Amino acid sequence: AVVSENMAQVTTEHEKELLAESEEFKRQQIRIKLTKMFDHLDIDKSDTMTKDEFLNIWEDESRAQEFEELTGRTIADAHEIFEALSTIEDGPSKVLSIERHAFIE
Repeated sequence: AVVSENMAQVTTEHEKELLAESEEFKRQQIRIKLTKMFDHLDIDKSDTMTKDEFLNIWEDESRAQEFEELTGRTIADAHEIFEALSTIEDGPSKVLSIERHAFIE
């Protein structure tokens, strides 16, 4: 009975490890896809996304669908997302933008 309890515990722990690895792999894949999306949307290659650049997500139906699949967010959430992720850029213009790391993480 002790051996079978130990085997059950080892199996459960192994399943938890596999699940954690699977979830980390999924997060990694999402980060890769969001990085590619950011690179495409960051038209001026400034490593930041202005509101106009960000809203371009929804100009392309397949990109909008991918964004929704990756984040669970739709165009209805666009302004809220931008406000939550954006910061004021350095410099005289004081433009709000989303930095690369904020968009991806």
